[in-house]
Amino acid sequence: MNPILLSHWLPICDRAGLAYIPATFGPEVIIDEIFRFLEGLGDTPTLDRAYAWLRQYYQPRSTMWRWDCCSTEILKATMAESYPTALPLLEFDLDEPRFMSVLEELERSLRGVTPTQQPTVSVLIRPWVNAKVEASYPVEFRAFTFPSGIAASACKVTITCPPCSSIKCAVS
Repeated sequence: MNPILLSHWLPICDRAGLAYIPATFGPEVIIDEIFRFLEGLGDTPTLDRAYAWLRQYYQPRSTMWRWDCCSTEILKATMAESYPTALPLLEFDLDEPRFMSVLEELERSLRGVTPTQQPTVSVLIRPWVNAKVEASYPVEFRAFTFPSGIAASACKVTITCPPCSSIKCAVS
């Protein structure tokens, strides 16, 4: 179970009976391609496939797109407006400091698990939902893992889930 990835949390939410926004997962992008793209080096076929998939399935009025490891700052700002008049364009803002920090952490965590495979991250789309907003910022679901279990928090409600060892995650 990788706590950075939404794809690992959704099955846990499902088994725990917690409501969540469904997601349709698209192509995986080799993380190293993102770094190479930023440096202007070489081809980026998996990044290109992900962009093409999003161009086909992303519908700004009814869906939102994000990375499996985090939402972009553009999406967060758009959600803070609940349902803005101008929705975010489909563009990869790969030079976003928060995204890069999460991506580097994800790459480190995946290298330890699958040293022979290149670490990847998926793009995904989810239905658009109007966010609950407090102090002009969307309230977000947060989950934290501990040796004794998982604590989940959203909208000022805290839920304690079973110990990690008792949860069998179908996604590894």
